[in-house]
Amino acid sequence: MDYRETRGWEVKEQRFLRQFRGKSLADPITVDRDIVNYTRRDAVLACHSTRSEESAFAGPSILFATCRQQTAMKLSSKSRFLFHPRFAGKKLLFCLLFTAALSSGSDTPARRRHTQIRYIMGTLCEITAYPTDQDKDNTDIAINAAFDELKRIDSVLSNWNPNSELMRMNSAASRPDVGGIRPAVTLSPELFERIKIALDVARDSQGLFDPTVGPLVRAWGFLPSPTKPQNRARVVAAARSKVGWEKVKLDTVEHTVQFAAPDMEIDLGGIAKGYAAGKAAQVLREHSIQSGLVSLGASSITAIGNAPGATGWRVFIRDPRDGQSPAPWIDLHDGESLATSGTYEKTVSVGKSRHSHIIDPRTDEAIGGAVSVTVLLDDAEIADALTKPFFMSPPRSAEYWAKWLARFPKASIILMTAPGGNLEWIRAGAHAERFLILPLETGRTHVAKTN
Repeated sequence: MDYRETRGWEVKEQRFLRQFRGKSLADPITVDRDIVNYTRRDAVLACHSTRSEESAFAGPSILFATCRQQTAMKLSSKSRFLFHPRFAGKKLLFCLLFTAALSSGSDTPARRRHTQIRYIMGTLCEITAYPTDQDKDNTDIAINAAFDELKRIDSVLSNWNPNSELMRMNSAASRPDVGGIRPAVTLSPELFERIKIALDVARDSQGLFDPTVGPLVRAWGFLPSPTKPQNRARVVAAARSKVGWEKVKLDTVEHTVQFAAPDMEIDLGGIAKGYAAGKAAQVLREHSIQSGLVSLGASSITAIGNAPGATGWRVFIRDPRDGQSPAPWIDLHDGESLATSGTYEKTVSVGKSRHSHIIDPRTDEAIGGAVSVTVLLDDAEIADALTKPFFMSPPRSAEYWAKWLARFPKASIILMTAPGGNLEWIRAGAHAERFLILPLETGRTHVAKTN
């Protein structure tokens, strides 16, 4: 049995296995008795059974739980149990993971929620859809099609899969040919456009967002590396020469990319999930879904319509101090996307300090401390990209914020920090007031005015 907790790392301990002994369809796992939802909000549970454990469930069905209801769900090889490590060893089977809190009225038979979770693009991807009378038989088909689209995009943009188009391009473009000149590599229109958008944001942010930081990310240990660095400072310094968005040449006629320095690589992790969330939502719309939500690890979320009986989809943003507790929330409307980058997402230990996966290209350093940036926009890909420049920006630089908000007048941003352990925030943009703050903190509130 494979258990995956909220940050994506696996926990394999026998104490968890004992909780499932004797469970069957005659005595299924049930809400309130076996499952405790500590979030006080809608949450979801996914299940995974390998062949050796299938007998423990006495068949292919098990209960799938939300905060308000139970429905039967077929097991798939892609779904997993989700544990919260904070409650390990307590008298409960699992605490349900929330990736987004969905605000809705009571589900009627015609508006029964369909939710699936699968592990794609290195994260837990959750797709929720509400069918109507006309399309209720089509809902699972639509969700499966959206997941297929996520898999397809991963095969193009993945920086982990050596067979993805991006990784094959990096390999080909970084090797010099016989004459010592690195080749121009022809790309698919999709990959070319993603790289172009990433370079546009890099130029406009003066390098605060840089899609060529892959060697630095790898040097810090956040991407696969053939060797483990013995001297991190030396490895990071050596990686510096391989970084620089201005060293990438695009030919818009031939759709080619060419590197100006050896051993460079492009990492599209800064926009890939946003792009994928938007494309998955588009697939749902093409299958006549009028009410749904796509969430990729809660870092990129796109809304379709509104939740039934509500004026939007209520989404809670994580507290950057622990990456778990809810802090602000916002009601996401039709066509809107929410992108979040936080120092809590992935970390590495260096001495007694922990550093995040977000690299400041000005210093080559992995950023530490508790910080998160969330961008609201009607373009999921751009929202994802914009979180990085705001992450690097001076927290109270009104001039810097005004520049970006002038270019993207529909964008709204909330930046959270925790100096001295107290949560502080800055809100700015056209809909800044829609970021609502839970009354949990005594820290100061700063609202950036840009108009």
